[in-house]
Amino acid sequence: MSISIGMVGIGMFGRHFIQLFKEHPDVHRIALCDLRADRLAECSKQFEIEETYPGLDEICKTDIDALVRRAISDQKPRFVEKRRLKAFSESLFIVRQNTFINLPVP
Repeated sequence: MSISIGMVGIGMFGRHFIQLFKEHPDVHRIALCDLRADRLAECSKQFEIEETYPGLDEICKTDIDALVRRAISDQKPRFVEKRRLKAFSESLFIVRQNTFINLPVP
């Protein structure tokens, strides 16, 4: 049995997971999702993944089995709580779409 994976947020940390999932024998499909079109295009080309989505709403409407969402951390203390709240809100949205979510970093 194999699964499909959607990578939500493919910044500096998130892109490390892409190659791991590409090499995993039980992953048959990978989709990428990021708000930044330039980063989405770059990773799509670099990892040869054609299925891309510009936002969370779009990828949640697909039949992807599981989403891996990079938890947000920030070096600037005054923005950390606001960004973590946004990350929590987005994660809750994913769960409400009946899609499994993995947050690789607390």
